[in-house]
Amino acid sequence: MDRNLQPNGSPRFDGAATNPSEVDQRTSPTRSTVLALYPTTQQSGYDMTSAGTQSNERVINSDLPQNHMMLAVLSTLFCACPCGLASLIYAMKVNSTHAQGNLEAALYNSKQAWKYGMISVAIGCAIITVVMCYYLILVSQQAHAR
Repeated sequence: MDRNLQPNGSPRFDGAATNPSEVDQRTSPTRSTVLALYPTTQQSGYDMTSAGTQSNERVINSDLPQNHMMLAVLSTLFCACPCGLASLIYAMKVNSTHAQGNLEAALYNSKQAWKYGMISVAIGCAIITVVMCYYLILVSQQAHAR
């Protein structure tokens, strides 16, 4: 049986170096950064081979998507509250999903925060327009009545 495999066939990663090249790989700055940012990957038996490290490097080095927090807060306060709250919830999820290394979910949450924020702004503008038209009509009818 291979020394690098656990009895169930999954890769073994218990911190023990089985050859000299593994020692160099485990002490590299990139690897220590990945392990510092994602400590659960070591505990879950995740395959930390060079391919796994490269995908984690891509996530670490990728740009953080915009969370649209300002749009979410302002649309919640001044526009349509239900859509603004949905925007706020998605905006809060962007940073946490990116920190977990899930770039696709972070991008999805960013797009949803933008979408619901803009829907809230559109509904808020429509409500303001209807209210203004109502008062203009009301004022003009009162002026004609005199």
